[in-house]
Amino acid sequence: MEPWQDGRMKNNKINVLLFIDFFFRILSQMSFPLFSGAVYLATGKASQLAWVSVATFLPSIILTYQSNRIIHGFSPQKTMQTALIVRILLFISFAIGMKSIWAIYVLIALNSAFHQLGMAAKRTLDAKLLLFNERISYNSNKVIFSNIAVIVGPLLGGILIAYLKLKTSLFFMASVALILLIFSTFLSHLNIDQKMTSTTEKSKVSGRHSLSYLFSSGPVGFTVLSNCLIGIILGVQAPLIFPFVKEVFNKNTDSAGLLLSSAGIGGMVGAFFIKKFPQFIHPKNIPWLILFDGFIFYLFTEARNFSISAIIFTSLGIMSAVTLVIVEGLVQDDVPEHHHPFVFSLTQFASGAGGASFGMLAGYLAEVMTTKTVLSGAAIIESIIGLGLIYMGTRFRNNQKKVNL
Repeated sequence: MEPWQDGRMKNNKINVLLFIDFFFRILSQMSFPLFSGAVYLATGKASQLAWVSVATFLPSIILTYQSNRIIHGFSPQKTMQTALIVRILLFISFAIGMKSIWAIYVLIALNSAFHQLGMAAKRTLDAKLLLFNERISYNSNKVIFSNIAVIVGPLLGGILIAYLKLKTSLFFMASVALILLIFSTFLSHLNIDQKMTSTTEKSKVSGRHSLSYLFSSGPVGFTVLSNCLIGIILGVQAPLIFPFVKEVFNKNTDSAGLLLSSAGIGGMVGAFFIKKFPQFIHPKNIPWLILFDGFIFYLFTEARNFSISAIIFTSLGIMSAVTLVIVEGLVQDDVPEHHHPFVFSLTQFASGAGGASFGMLAGYLAEVMTTKTVLSGAAIIESIIGLGLIYMGTRFRNNQKKVNL
């Protein structure tokens, strides 16, 4: 193969992976407002939205635990494609035959589970296909498109359920999933070696073994687990922004949307920054990012000027993007390949179904206490985690120095 052909092949590979990732996230971001809106319209009761969290939580955590066996057993690409096929059939069959509110809950549960599995397989495929020198640029671009999806997806989901029937919306989502499936087949035509060595042995690695690895692998495992906890905390914080804006600033939901959008813009800025200055990509920076993220979010809860709050939220988006790029690279580079499906699935669960479920619990706490109290508490917990990581990292490095003496 000529050098120019090799370069073109690499670009095609990266573009296809980015396209698939972006539309996976668009589907995910569309789902929550679409299904939540459908449940609310069908029942007229906000309390029924708690069942949305239950429906997303349980199947996702089960598949997270079994992700090593499934993804290594079938291969990442086949798992991703199978998950997409199942989701297409789900959307079409439920659009045709949905008869009750419980059918919506079943659809939510199955869609969440197969999104979780498909996304974990996709990220495992990323780690397999990307060369070391391609990862920083790719992960940065992925975070940029992810933030675009965060802005566009919920808006699209809200428009669909507001102006179209759920049946039509499901056919639309099936079409998006079909486009994804078609693009995923392009990977097979790029002459990329996707075979994973010792697949049979790797498929025997259980979730329990991977979890044990994370708890025993020192800073790498502690960083990944802490990042999962931060993902859940962010899931707690996000839905409470709406009542917080009303309580503190006496503004409507459009202002809350503006805050969340400013975080998305900050995320794109942060991803551009880390792409331009890759020397900042080092795991030892993560504890400081987590510490300052918690501290700045606490300042947000104390701010009484909306413009200042928007600036603070933009900076939070920047730090979140930088952290995401570093953690994704850390897992790709330092976590053994046979643990990739579980670790990617775990982080996906924390930032998705897990965070959303605890967010619903935080909503109940906010009614008992106040929204500001819950958000301030979450910010303090995040800063404490950052301090713990700094202490653990310093202690580990000191022990390493003693061993090397």
